[in-house]
Amino acid sequence: MITIHGFVQSPAATQGVAGEAETPEAIVVRMGCGVCHQIPGMEAARSGQEGPLLIAAVTAPRRLASKAYQRSVGQGRATAQSPREYVRESILNPSAFVVPGFEQRTAPAESAMPSHFGAIFTVAALDTLVDYLLTQNCQDAVRGGLTGPRVESIELLCGDRSE
Repeated sequence: MITIHGFVQSPAATQGVAGEAETPEAIVVRMGCGVCHQIPGMEAARSGQEGPLLIAAVTAPRRLASKAYQRSVGQGRATAQSPREYVRESILNPSAFVVPGFEQRTAPAESAMPSHFGAIFTVAALDTLVDYLLTQNCQDAVRGGLTGPRVESIELLCGDRSE
């Protein structure tokens, strides 16, 4: 069993993802992403408040260009050069860059997201999830009725836009 923010994950969630036949939502359910994140188009990820809203078509390019991310690069923690690399890095090495506002009080440089996903994701499943997240945008989140976490709400990320 693994405990994430007080929620206990079942052993099935830690035994790896099947592969190419898995849908993005099946991967999210199996990996427990909805415990912390909201993801457009996924019933299993509508209420998470602990992690960023996953609309990577919008957030990945912004985060890559941010001064905070560039500091992480300068410190040798982060290495992504493209939105796709950023999303992969965020899953496989979540402490490479902790999104401002989501720092842990006791260890601000360490992500609260589990760091073991690199050991349990298949390449195909990771690619499937990354591809899906990179298509998600403000319009998808608004259409799905997602609000985002208080720290980084949909209004803060998207304003009146529906990109």
